[in-house]
Amino acid sequence: MRRSRTADEEVGEGYLVSVSDLMVGLLFVFILILLAFAMQLRAAETAVETERSLLVEQDQIRRGLAGQIAEIDAQRIQLQAERERSDAAMQALEQRYRDLEQTQLLRMQELALARQQLERQLAVVRADVRTELSAEIFRLEQDLTRAQSKREELLRQLERTLRERGITVSVDVTSGVLRLADGVLFATGQSDLPATGAARERLRAIADVFAAAIPCYTASGVTQPNCQPGGAPIIDSVFIEGHTDRRRFGAGERDGNYGLSAARALNTYGAIQSARPELWALRNGDGMPIFGVSGYGPDRPVPGREADREEDYAANRRIEIRFLLAAPTPPEFGALRVRLERLLRGSSQ
Repeated sequence: MRRSRTADEEVGEGYLVSVSDLMVGLLFVFILILLAFAMQLRAAETAVETERSLLVEQDQIRRGLAGQIAEIDAQRIQLQAERERSDAAMQALEQRYRDLEQTQLLRMQELALARQQLERQLAVVRADVRTELSAEIFRLEQDLTRAQSKREELLRQLERTLRERGITVSVDVTSGVLRLADGVLFATGQSDLPATGAARERLRAIADVFAAAIPCYTASGVTQPNCQPGGAPIIDSVFIEGHTDRRRFGAGERDGNYGLSAARALNTYGAIQSARPELWALRNGDGMPIFGVSGYGPDRPVPGREADREEDYAANRRIEIRFLLAAPTPPEFGALRVRLERLLRGSSQ
């Protein structure tokens, strides 16, 4: 009975197989559908995550841009504030420049007015200066003329008195010189003075005449009792000068005429000093002794006596006594100087 199955059983087995195959197919399809769904779900999750990441990144970018925009706005605000401060500073500088320009203009106007006033004052002062200077020049010319006249008076007095005592001299009133010829004191080529004799007596007479006349013309002796009232201290210096002719004197390379002229002047100086020592107490306006010595050798011949003739040689062998005038009192311009100082002080204020 087992070996022979019925048709119904075979049909039933075939049906079960078919159903089983169908179920397997359906399961496979379901698995495929589930796999596809899983894949789609994964893709969706990936898309969601990607979108979320993009949103996060976009948010970060947005926040970063917002921060940069905020920073830029802050910088813009700061720059705007700085620009406003710069504009304010520039306006202040421009205003200050205008103020300074106005002040400078006013100052220039004041200076122009001050200059005009100063020029007017200076014009007055210049006129006063010319007037006072002309007066001072006139005074100096008068003082010089009086001094030259007094020196001429002295020289003429000395010449006259010495001639009365037998001593021949000549005077040059222009240069203030009293001239003693060579034969009056020294022999030709000689400079020594004997202790006694005519030359020594002549120098003593000259010293006496000088002692009587010269003090009244010096600063230290003008008030002596024998001087006339109103005397003037016109003498600054009295030089005893030695001169020779131009013929060479002595041996050697050096011309002995210079030593000869200096020795003659020194010996004459010494003889007059010994005879009347009080002459050496006379002082000029600076308190200095008036007497001095110089030797010129042949370098200063008498004008018009430069020829090689014996009379010219004799004229140049001489002792000259030169009277130098004291300098006139310089102008002080006291009141005018005070006015100028006040004017300058006023112009500097």
